[in-house]
Amino acid sequence: RRGLAAMIDDDIRLARELHRLVAANPRLEAWTLGLSITTFRYIPEDLAPGTEVVDSYLNALNEELLHHLKVSGEVFVSNAVVRGTFLLRACIVNFRTTLAHLEALPGIVVRHGEEADHALRRAGRSRFKI
Repeated sequence: RRGLAAMIDDDIRLARELHRLVAANPRLEAWTLGLSITTFRYIPEDLAPGTEVVDSYLNALNEELLHHLKVSGEVFVSNAVVRGTFLLRACIVNFRTTLAHLEALPGIVVRHGEEADHALRRAGRSRFKI
């Protein structure tokens, strides 16, 4: 039986690994890392953050992406808003979370991010002229 401190250390180590995995994916942008929490967002290949229009679209897109992820049931992430930026938030607290789970997360997020982006643009709901 493992102690609580060892489990917390594992969660922190896994969050660091997730942050590294997210940062290594060209469609994801790693933001914060604190204790067992990593925040990040999805960015489509044809967009570059930094303008008000694109940043507003990315906020809307990542909010839609969060909905897609919740409905899919494949992963559970929540959200955070940091300096006006809507981010996905992974908080590792389950002692059954493994490195394999985290290695799968970026691909799942990107796949659903592409679907959410396509749906937003196709639906014409984009009030953003991107």
